[in-house]
Amino acid sequence: MDDFNLNFFIEELKASFNNKKGRLIFDLHVVGWVTDITGLNGDDPDIGEIVDSIVQSAEKRREFEQKQDWMLREEADTIQESVNERIFLSAINWYLGLRLVASDWRDGMRLLLKSTELLDMCRGIVEYEIWRQVDVSKKEQASHGGKAKAARYAPLKTEVIRLLQDKQPEEGWKNKIAALKAIDEDIRAFIEQNGFPGTSESSDVYARFPRLIDDWSRNDTNVKAAFATTVKQKKEKRPERRRVVLFNG
Repeated sequence: MDDFNLNFFIEELKASFNNKKGRLIFDLHVVGWVTDITGLNGDDPDIGEIVDSIVQSAEKRREFEQKQDWMLREEADTIQESVNERIFLSAINWYLGLRLVASDWRDGMRLLLKSTELLDMCRGIVEYEIWRQVDVSKKEQASHGGKAKAARYAPLKTEVIRLLQDKQPEEGWKNKIAALKAIDEDIRAFIEQNGFPGTSESSDVYARFPRLIDDWSRNDTNVKAAFATTVKQKKEKRPERRRVVLFNG
């Protein structure tokens, strides 16, 4: 420890503290939280008063340590309140550490490191909230996009359902392929008249259409129900039962 330079180490900690503080302020701006960070700047009179009282009284120091332990263990009402509490505690630890490091460098360093640890905790919470907001936004956009796409195809799906029901033979369609072939010309006429969502090339439409209807018949509730009620259902072959012969002795 002979080569340990306390002043150099403290200056490095100050640089780290300011860097972490700046990143936290940026993250708070991104997440849209209005949070009071004046205590971290050293110009909050309440923080200064608390630090003064702790420096002057061992009893106040114990009270602070107990309160800090309780605040960090107890769950806050909101995530934002949890961040606010940690910012408050970080400020006290930081300026208390700077006051004590000259008289007891080990104790002062412990407080300074505790302060930066609390800032890291705040950033972790805020960055998770940013990630959560982005994830929700992506899901909402995907949902809106899916709904918009479904709305574009709605008239075509309705026509498929109508044709399946109106043109079905008395005994029902033999199978799905037969049903598709039977309504193919009517669907083409519908597309020629109304267009096809997302494309202007009719040849591309007709190439894609059979696969598209097949997808609907499996994944779209209404189209799937239309096929289920108009196509003959295959009779399931009952498994043959093994005969069991009982012998009377």
